[in-house]
Amino acid sequence: MNSNSSHQTLKWTRPLIEDLGQEILHGVEAWNQEDTGRQPEQLDSAIEASRQLGGSLSLLDFESGELLGNAMAEMLEVLQRGDFTDEGNALDALMEAAATLPAYLDFL
Repeated sequence: MNSNSSHQTLKWTRPLIEDLGQEILHGVEAWNQEDTGRQPEQLDSAIEASRQLGGSLSLLDFESGELLGNAMAEMLEVLQRGDFTDEGNALDALMEAAATLPAYLDFL
């Protein structure tokens, strides 16, 4: 896919990418609320959204976006299992990536 058609396709799918990013953020925020208690299944929708994000970007030939989506899903799975030693920094990085990815893709 040439650069112009790839950019046009990305503009067409940007609302989906933004929605998936918001779904990731909402899942992480719900899981991270102190007053609700953490349930592993609270991250299921965020994990699925991360995988969909990576798959969507893969179809658009944005390999780095695919890698990021898959890395986010893997990080969420580790958080879900409770295997993270520096959870705060991991959550910050994950939420920042989900929030800024759509704007970052505009620069490609």
